[in-house]
Amino acid sequence: MLAFHLSLLLGCALPHRIVKSLLAPDYVTQVAPLGQVAAVSYTTGEKGSVPEPYAPVLFEAEGRSFYRAVEVTSTGAIDVTPLGDDVELSFWVRDPGLARKDFTQVTAVTGGLDRALPNEIRFLPDHINAPVHLRLSQFANTYNDYDLGEGDLLLVEAKRGDDEPERYLFLTHEFGPRFKYGGGLLFTVPLSFLGEDQPQTTSTVLAFTTSLGYRFRSRSPALRWFGGKSAIILSVGIGSTALTAPDLSKPLDQQLLGHFNATLAGGGFEFYDFVSVQALVNLSSLGRNLSEAPWALAIGFDPVQFGLFTRGIGTRVLQKNTLDGP
Repeated sequence: MLAFHLSLLLGCALPHRIVKSLLAPDYVTQVAPLGQVAAVSYTTGEKGSVPEPYAPVLFEAEGRSFYRAVEVTSTGAIDVTPLGDDVELSFWVRDPGLARKDFTQVTAVTGGLDRALPNEIRFLPDHINAPVHLRLSQFANTYNDYDLGEGDLLLVEAKRGDDEPERYLFLTHEFGPRFKYGGGLLFTVPLSFLGEDQPQTTSTVLAFTTSLGYRFRSRSPALRWFGGKSAIILSVGIGSTALTAPDLSKPLDQQLLGHFNATLAGGGFEFYDFVSVQALVNLSSLGRNLSEAPWALAIGFDPVQFGLFTRGIGTRVLQKNTLDGP
């Protein structure tokens, strides 16, 4: 009976966790009083956007109430107006990327002075008696020791005295065109439908890739998922033509030197930032009387992005990790 209940529990829970592991994380915080110490508004940074008050979406789950993180772009802005005197203000950022990090307090932003060599260090106020306007692009400046880009969290805390701070959580996105550069392996797919007389094929290719994606400015979850998980990719790399049979009349190094000389270029579609389907043109074949296959289908693989995607996936799928709370 115990085994039956256990199998039933796993059968119900695992598919849901697997689906969650394939989707972008959705960050929520428990419902708490807001707007008593400070009034916070923001601008998303999208074309035509205007300031609007911080009003997170209410989310109900397991008999508890949560606020979803408010989505903004890395070109948006945040305004904090104190409701009273001497309000303590602090800013925190968190990058849920490859390196596991907790929230880090930001005490200053750095930027280059216009038409001058010095870099300006601008300290953020820790106590305010007047409104503060902060552009998110200041956090994403390359002179800072941190970054604020796709999928990062920004936390604004406002408090007075020893009271519990009010917390305003933002989730940043980069809408519009998104470029990514990387490298990886392209595994060619044999074109068996060409028959036994097909030209000599090309083996694994080491390629440099450039991917162009577009995150849609839409509230549709399907369009946002598609825009965030797919891209058009262009590749150029070197590979080797397959060794058909050993030639005992030539040293092995000469055989290898004559075969690792294929230059390929092409493109296709990329999914989840680490797997792609591409069509490659063998540029070297054009000068060799087409003795090699002039083109090939390939499956691309980016090991770095794959490691990022699968990091901790076993724990997320098999281990329940809920926080106890009132």
